[in-house]
Amino acid sequence: MDKNTTTGQEIEPLPRKILYVVLHGLVCLIDDGKDQFIGDLIDMGSDHEYLCGDFLYENQIPNGTTLTLRGVDGAMAKSDENKLDSTLNAVVKIAHVPDQDNYYQSRIILPRPNKIKYYIQGTLTKGSLNDPKNELQQPPPDIISGIRVFEYSFTDSRDMHVSTETGDMFWNCPAPVTFKDSSTGEVVSVAALHIYNEPPSVLPYAGKHNKDEFNFTVSYLGAQVRLASPAVTQLNNYRPPVGMIPEELHALDVRQEMIQELMKILRPMGSAAGPISFKLDWTPNRLKADAAGGGGGTQVCGGANASLG
Repeated sequence: MDKNTTTGQEIEPLPRKILYVVLHGLVCLIDDGKDQFIGDLIDMGSDHEYLCGDFLYENQIPNGTTLTLRGVDGAMAKSDENKLDSTLNAVVKIAHVPDQDNYYQSRIILPRPNKIKYYIQGTLTKGSLNDPKNELQQPPPDIISGIRVFEYSFTDSRDMHVSTETGDMFWNCPAPVTFKDSSTGEVVSVAALHIYNEPPSVLPYAGKHNKDEFNFTVSYLGAQVRLASPAVTQLNNYRPPVGMIPEELHALDVRQEMIQELMKILRPMGSAAGPISFKLDWTPNRLKADAAGGGGGTQVCGGANASLG
């Protein structure tokens, strides 16, 4: 901590300002190779919810909407930390961005972030991902990730918002939370935006659903890659990004259980408003691990991504 040379008093450092954009489930990311990503929410009909907004308070995304994230610091140069990791998700090589409205429910344009992190990961059985025409960036991965987290820096949270193609506001960033990270001592100011394309409840045909949604995605990308069996989630004990709680990385189909547990904590307090000091350490009883899945609790809800060029 610095000191004021005139008074000798310690000066609190300015917080590092972070926005996390958490992409849950079937968001097909297309890297333009330059300064942005196109995130297409592949249309799975009524099996999925299509949501965007603050955690537990997201809004339904109308069909056919194109959203754009604005107000974060300028797009970062491409690096190993902010490009698609083809070992943690299948990445197809494509020559142009698909534009088939019958495949995607909505779209979000995202500037290239500082970093991309991966959560809810499942393993593929050997030979289950077939690439007959070598359309993948690398040999088929052993892992599919159900959540990607884009990390941005920002200057003023009041400038951060998501708008529609007509300029209407879809999401305005709430006041970020500023605190000192207990593990590093760093002062941070954190906000988060959540985007879901996942089943809202457990599906009786989850395995078939998860296989089909992956294959719908690669068909949308114009590739002949095919998945024969879904990725099965393994225990994932990675820490969430600083300033996020583990529950923000849970799949939508187990969130209702989390809300019920949260209410049990809040009711004895008499109010959810004002200063509340408690540690929410909830894990779905049936999983006993970080909430996995998407539609079934064991299969990963996720598809392929793509890179232009």
